[in-house]
Amino acid sequence: MAVGALIGAYQEDDRGGLRALLPLAGRTLLEYQARCAAAAAAAPIVVVVERVPQAMQDAFERLRSDGIGVFPVSDVTEAVSRFEAGSSILLIGDGIAPPAQLVIALGEEPESAVAIVPDDEQHEMFERIDAGSRWAGVALVDAHLLGSTAAMLGDWDLQSTLLRRSIQEGARRLPAVEQGGEPLLAGSGDELADFQRDLVQSSRGKRDDAASRYILPPIEDFATERLMQNISRLEGAVEAKDKDIARLRGLLAAREVASQ
Repeated sequence: MAVGALIGAYQEDDRGGLRALLPLAGRTLLEYQARCAAAAAAAPIVVVVERVPQAMQDAFERLRSDGIGVFPVSDVTEAVSRFEAGSSILLIGDGIAPPAQLVIALGEEPESAVAIVPDDEQHEMFERIDAGSRWAGVALVDAHLLGSTAAMLGDWDLQSTLLRRSIQEGARRLPAVEQGGEPLLAGSGDELADFQRDLVQSSRGKRDDAASRYILPPIEDFATERLMQNISRLEGAVEAKDKDIARLRGLLAAREVASQ
């Protein structure tokens, strides 16, 4: 069955910018989400936007230059037209930083499924589904639901309404921790720091899978760039220290001459 992806990129972060543009490993959160979808063999990858600032346009261009086709849409009807009849759609929530394996696992599900996290204090920012669980930000839904949802959406939020309708139609609920790990719902760049550290750490291992092809290359570039910056800083510090030593030696020599 064909699988596409639908990514939300219109909600604002804590500072009034777009969550989708939060920095992550030298790129943006949106680029990471799109790469996760590509690793799950999703095509097309449709991004729902309300506006496309230059930073987002730059992100789209970087993805396309790496062979990842993304299609920004501001109209739900246009989004519907991008997907084949009878296909499934990987829904990735706005501001969600999911483990790649979670997205890949949902994409391999034979029927509609929703990744969930517990309804507790640790996950209070995630959207509640029922008394015991919240949406983990990743789901697999039927494309026909997108069309029928578009017809009755009104002022309702697209991703939330699509999620609710999928659950009403009996989508399986899968604990995220059992499907590849729990995601992060980011409201600021600072909240992505630990997630970024884990990504950089994972790039150091040898892998031969979809994650290696789509997700790791920009992270490896980012890690290499940071390493080179650290080396440059150390070299600069050493050079400054050598100059300080030379200066001190000059002062000592001057004092010796003055005391004679």
